[in-house]
Amino acid sequence: MSGLKILVSYHKPSTLLKNSIFVPIHLGRSLVGKVSKDETDEIFDNEWMSSNMIGDNTGDNISHKNRELCELTAVYWAWKNLNRLDNPDYIGFMHYRRHLCFNSNCEENVDNAGLIYSQFINDEYIHKYGLSEKNINAVVKGKDIIVGEKIDVTRLGNNTNYDHYCNAVPGILHIEDYESVLKIVERLYPEYSYSIREYNSSRYAYFANIFIMKKEIFVKYADWLFSIISEAEKVIDLSNYNIQEVRALAYISEWLFGIWYTQFKKNKGYNHLELKRTFVHDTNYNVYLNKILPAFKNNNVPIVMSCDKNYVNYLGVAISSIFKHSDKLHNYDILILHNDISLTQQKEILSISNSSNHSIRFIKIANLLSHEIQQKFFLIGHFSHAVYYRLFIPQLFEYYDKVIYIDTDLVLNKDISELYDTELSTEFLLAAVKDIDMIRLTTTKEQQDFSWSHYVSSTLKLHNVRNYFNSGVLLFNIKQMIAENTIRAFFDTLERVGSPILVDQDILNIVCENRVKFIDTRWNVTYQTPICDKNWKNNLPCYVLNDYIQARNDPYIIHYAGCIKPWQDPSNGLTSYFWLNARDTIFYERILYQNLENKVKANEVKAKITLKELMSYRDTRAKYFYYKVLSKIVWGKKRKRYKEKRNMFREKISRVRKLLKETVSFYTK
Repeated sequence: MSGLKILVSYHKPSTLLKNSIFVPIHLGRSLVGKVSKDETDEIFDNEWMSSNMIGDNTGDNISHKNRELCELTAVYWAWKNLNRLDNPDYIGFMHYRRHLCFNSNCEENVDNAGLIYSQFINDEYIHKYGLSEKNINAVVKGKDIIVGEKIDVTRLGNNTNYDHYCNAVPGILHIEDYESVLKIVERLYPEYSYSIREYNSSRYAYFANIFIMKKEIFVKYADWLFSIISEAEKVIDLSNYNIQEVRALAYISEWLFGIWYTQFKKNKGYNHLELKRTFVHDTNYNVYLNKILPAFKNNNVPIVMSCDKNYVNYLGVAISSIFKHSDKLHNYDILILHNDISLTQQKEILSISNSSNHSIRFIKIANLLSHEIQQKFFLIGHFSHAVYYRLFIPQLFEYYDKVIYIDTDLVLNKDISELYDTELSTEFLLAAVKDIDMIRLTTTKEQQDFSWSHYVSSTLKLHNVRNYFNSGVLLFNIKQMIAENTIRAFFDTLERVGSPILVDQDILNIVCENRVKFIDTRWNVTYQTPICDKNWKNNLPCYVLNDYIQARNDPYIIHYAGCIKPWQDPSNGLTSYFWLNARDTIFYERILYQNLENKVKANEVKAKITLKELMSYRDTRAKYFYYKVLSKIVWGKKRKRYKEKRNMFREKISRVRKLLKETVSFYTK
């Protein structure tokens, strides 16, 4: 079969369905820059949509009426501009989140609204619901019209389609508008009188303006529909309607389609088919069916970062520091891996720079995060799922030779293009900086309860702990990683280790052992060592200590690794670099407010705990003396256990006494 085009309507950046059949169309493109109920009038949204789909504002069009007519502006555009679609034999319409299910063997039950729900669009979704070009062509072949499966409105609490219009969206749909349009239909097309009554009294409905028709049938339908809409616009007063109510004619068009289809089925000799419909919950733009290509043809410096919605403020500071130390000879291609950063947050990040040699793109990777894969993500402490996203880098960036990866909890003090210029032969999978703190941990006298040396050598099975690297700043050799299928090695290793203490960093170290090009420590100066260990200078080998001190005195990248961040305690060394960069961004005040709020909440929790301890002070003292006595009259394991109990209650007593002392001091000043 030849000549099938299905227009897929979009009004904001979303996962694209785009191939020789699916034609994405931007609704209301002529309204760019005007207020939208969806807040999609930003530069980023419209530039992305302009580069990825056609608009409904070319040729003969009613794009300017999209706020009132919704997807009908696409139907009108197709009706008047079929030549721009190469005059297809069939024309169809679907929405960015509502699709026809072309899998005739699909046994999934629909809900009361006649829908099958999916989380997002990925290869599994395409296969499951038969949305491949070959399958769609096979289903459509020989049909005159295909529509979404009828739904039973009694399952929605209504007796008839007329009742459903009265009750579907209370306060938004006004029955007098619908009745006015029905009078227009009877006046223009009196032969439809019986079909109007039949459909309105029926319990079965056809909604959403989703269908595929032969071109000749579609042209007749569009001529019928828009002749009615044109007359209805003259009699329905929208002037005092709110942003939802002004869509009255768009809603009514769904009932009109049901009336038209009821009339159409009376014709003999036509082959029609009804298909189930799907609904996609998460349609935010992601990498599905979109090759991630370099943003610039020449002098492209790709910088990959990983973030979640809770770290966006710090992401903004990091990116600002990149641009502050960039030059005009290079182009900076920033790609942010995420799963939950909202469009509003994305726009705030995009506002950081308008320079022509800066590009920022958000890559939503939800479709890669199957439940099975996420179950493998071991988390501990302050780590989130986002730390594991860098394991997908070789798969995502196959059209790059190499990419830089940097964490979000850092700032730059030098042009990052110099790091990108590091040469990587096939001998190396990546370039990195040795982890100073791991050297300290494995050099320091071992604690009785845990040995880092034993963990690295026995659990991770690394041969030389001194070559353990920090994964906060990496240069990936993408070509070599793809050639060796390291992503498979990453996840096989993750499954074997099970619970890596330093999460994906441990996995990267195992897979890339002996394949790392070690670079200048200044490219990843981790600041936490003096915070974690007051005796740090005595716990590092001399050659490591000297190199680390020199790097701290002239850092290229200051990495705020560890659980104590500069926004939590600005008194630590190297934090001034963060605050100098933060002050130049829109995120500065937010960081201050957010951490002040967190401090207040923490104090409230602490106060509740202290009050509870105060109320149970007598009981705590009694238990302390009880275990103190027992620890003196028994031996062996019991004595050790009683000593631990005694010490625990002694600490509680000390905390309460300190609180009482502070309270008395406050009121006697």
